[in-house]
Amino acid sequence: MYNPVKGYKQALYPTGDITQWFAENPSLYAYMDMKGHNGIDIVRPHGADMFAVEDGIVIEVNDNPKGYGRHVRFLSNAPDNDGYYHEWTYGHCNTIFVNIGDEVLGGQKIATMGNTGFVVSGATPFWKNNPYAGTHLHLGLRLMKKPRRGGWTYVGSNTRVDVVNYGNGFKGAVDPAPYLIGANDGIKQPTIMELQLTVLSLLNKLYSILKK
Repeated sequence: MYNPVKGYKQALYPTGDITQWFAENPSLYAYMDMKGHNGIDIVRPHGADMFAVEDGIVIEVNDNPKGYGRHVRFLSNAPDNDGYYHEWTYGHCNTIFVNIGDEVLGGQKIATMGNTGFVVSGATPFWKNNPYAGTHLHLGLRLMKKPRRGGWTYVGSNTRVDVVNYGNGFKGAVDPAPYLIGANDGIKQPTIMELQLTVLSLLNKLYSILKK
């Protein structure tokens, strides 16, 4: 996984970058027939770059003034260990750099931070503050299956999917925070084989020095 913003810190603002966690504030989202917030809200200055958290294909680019505003969704290229594909939603974007059908790579810049759509600019009874006048990324995650037949798709996309557990009270959304643990800013993490070769190389150098 890759961080959705550079230097992402998964802790409550101002210690970290989160102003609202998954499932928080159920009374605020009751009118949407949800048990609470269906994602996590990440703050950064307006126009900050946002990055794909993993490889995938773009399945929606849209603008909903009463919801996510300008937003992009992409589906992971490969299923996870449980056989589910990941549908990632980036809401309230300013500029979007990808189109439906585009392949994206983990760590690729896909949009910039904005405050489009339904955004509250100041303090509320539900959260203390947003330091950037409402600018934030709503990052959402739903688990998907690719049906052999049937299913549904977003307008303009050829990728057909089924939402796993749509009736979970969050319209299928799950907490994205655990999936981001250990994510990085695009720095390649060494494999076990690479680490073993590095250690072996160091041992050989040490042996050569001791032989002299």
